[in-house]
Amino acid sequence: MTVEWRAADRQAHLSNGRLSLILRVFEDGTLGQLHLGAALPTGRSYRQLGPDPFEGFTNRVGESIPLAYPTAGTGDFRIPALVVRAPDGATALSPRYLRHATSAGKPALDGLPSTYVEQDGEAETLTVTLGDEVAGIEVDLRFTLFRDHDAIARSATVRATGTAPVEVRTAMSASLDLPDAEWVMIGLTGAWAREAHVAERRLVQGRHAVSSARGASGAQHNPFLALRRPTTDETQGEAFGFSLVYSGNFLAEAEVDAFDTTRVRIGIEPETFAWALAPGEAFTTPEAVIAWSADGLGGLSDTFHRLYRDRLARGFWRDRPRPILINNWEGTYFDFDADRLVAIAASARELGVELFVLDDGWFGARNDDTTSLGDWFVDRAKLPDGLEGVATRITALGLDFGLWIEPEMVSADSELFRAHPDWRSASPAGRGPRAASSWSSTWAAPRSWTTSTASWARSSRAPRSRTSSGT
Repeated sequence: MTVEWRAADRQAHLSNGRLSLILRVFEDGTLGQLHLGAALPTGRSYRQLGPDPFEGFTNRVGESIPLAYPTAGTGDFRIPALVVRAPDGATALSPRYLRHATSAGKPALDGLPSTYVEQDGEAETLTVTLGDEVAGIEVDLRFTLFRDHDAIARSATVRATGTAPVEVRTAMSASLDLPDAEWVMIGLTGAWAREAHVAERRLVQGRHAVSSARGASGAQHNPFLALRRPTTDETQGEAFGFSLVYSGNFLAEAEVDAFDTTRVRIGIEPETFAWALAPGEAFTTPEAVIAWSADGLGGLSDTFHRLYRDRLARGFWRDRPRPILINNWEGTYFDFDADRLVAIAASARELGVELFVLDDGWFGARNDDTTSLGDWFVDRAKLPDGLEGVATRITALGLDFGLWIEPEMVSADSELFRAHPDWRSASPAGRGPRAASSWSSTWAAPRSWTTSTASWARSSRAPRSRTSSGT
C-alpha cells in the first residue's frame, strides 16, 4: 500500500495493489481526478489520462474535465461539490492547490461517526489543501485508502481564512467524475419491515438523485447509491458504491452532462443546509465511502459489509454474535404488568431466546402515545417493584434484560416539558401542522442540533403514532 507523489507531474497515486486512485494538479492549480478503479502500476506518469489539450477558449471547463472537488461559477456547468456565499452574495469559487501531506493511518473526524483503523498500517491518508485567497476559503480534502478493503474514505473541511464571514451553502463529502455514462444507478428504498428494495434506472443525460429532506435517513431514503455496468451482475462486472456515514438530511446524485460523462456527488442535502463561518472557523463534512468492484455487486457488498462490520461498528458486540431477543411491544403494547412480562419471557426461553427487551410503556403515565415521553421514571402502577423487580424475575429464568428508551423525544403532556418548555425544538406558533398531528408538539432534538475503472483516457406496517414516539 502506498501514496506516491510525483513532483514533476504534480500527481498523487494511492494504491493497495487492487485499487488505484490517481489525482493530478492541473496547470491552473485545480485538482483533477484521473482514475479510480483497477490497480495501475506505480512509478509512472498518468498525464495521458487527463483531458485532451484544447486550443480554443481557455475557460472550457464545462467539457468534461474531471475535478476532485468542483465548485460553482468558474465555467464548470455541472453540479458542484462546494458552494460558498460571500457577504456580497457572490458564490464564484476557484480553489487552487496549496499543499499536500500524507500520513499513516486515518484521522478521526471530530464529533462525527466515521470508519477507523486500529493500527496505522491498515490505511494511508492523503490530505490536499486547496485555497481561494480572494474568497477567503481553504479546503482540506482527505482521501484514505484501506489496505484490506477496496474502498476510499473521503471527507472535507472548509475554513474561513479571510477577514469577512462566509456562508457554506453546499459542502459535499465526496465527488467523483467518470468518463462515460454507461451505467445503471441503484438505490435502496422501502418502508418499515420491507427495507432495502432495489430500485434501478439507466443513466441518461440529466440528474438522478436519492435524497432526504425530512431530517433523517431511513428505509424510505437510504444514504447510498451504486453504479453498475449494464452487463454487471452479482458475480462479475464493474460497479461503484457510494455510502454516506451520516443519518441526517442527505443527497446522493448522479449527473450525466451533454458530453455523456457522469458526475456523482454525495453529502449533506444542500436545499436544507447553510452553515455560517466567521473568520477562523471551520466546517467538516460527514464521511463518504466509495467502494469499487470488478467482481460484480457481490464484491461491492462484501467490501462494505467487511469494512463497516470491522471498522465502523464499535464496542462490546462488534466481534460477538448478538443474542436472540424478544421484545414485548406487539405482544402487549401499553397493556402489561410484571406477571405478563415474565410469562412472555418464560415462553420465549423455551424457544431459545436469550434476551428480553421491555419496550414502551414502563415510564411516567404512559398508557397511550400522547403522553409521558421524557418522564423516564418507572410507572409504579404497572411495575410496583420497579424495573429491578421485573428484571430480577426475568434474569432468574436465564435471560438477559434490556430496556427501550427514546431520549431524543418529549411529549407536550409530560412533566419534563412542563418544567422545561425551552428544551423543545419546534416551529414557531402558527406554522406547520396543528398540534394534534404536529411533530413540533411532541418532538425535541438536542439543543446542540442546527438546523470503472474511471480512467480519463479517450476510449408494511404503519408506525405507531409518530406524533409522540418517533422512529
